[in-house]
Amino acid sequence: IQKVYMGISAKRPTKKKQGWVQGGMVRSRDKSWKLTRNHKNNASTNTKTKTTVANNFAKTRFFTAPIRGHIKNNKDNDHDYHRLTLVLFRPYTGKTHQLRVAAKSMGLPLLGDPIYKD
Repeated sequence: IQKVYMGISAKRPTKKKQGWVQGGMVRSRDKSWKLTRNHKNNASTNTKTKTTVANNFAKTRFFTAPIRGHIKNNKDNDHDYHRLTLVLFRPYTGKTHQLRVAAKSMGLPLLGDPIYKD
């Protein structure tokens, strides 16, 4: 079984239109997750708090495509035309918030995401 997920972003891809997002996932100061460059699934110790944090390795394949859409403008209760990006995600690991963190790390935060928005 292969799982593929779709998301929409109001941003355009700046670097790659398809590829891999992979690395360790650790909690950030605001309790969300962030992607690190660590490609190993090991634990790290926080020297300030003396606590050990699991470094969860996450690996996701992604594809993007431009789409047209209208987004409701909150100020005028009107719709504005925007160029949106459709993002397809194929996770190879199943970590908490993995797809949302991958989208944010690519500079394509998902519409409607209150935690990983810009």
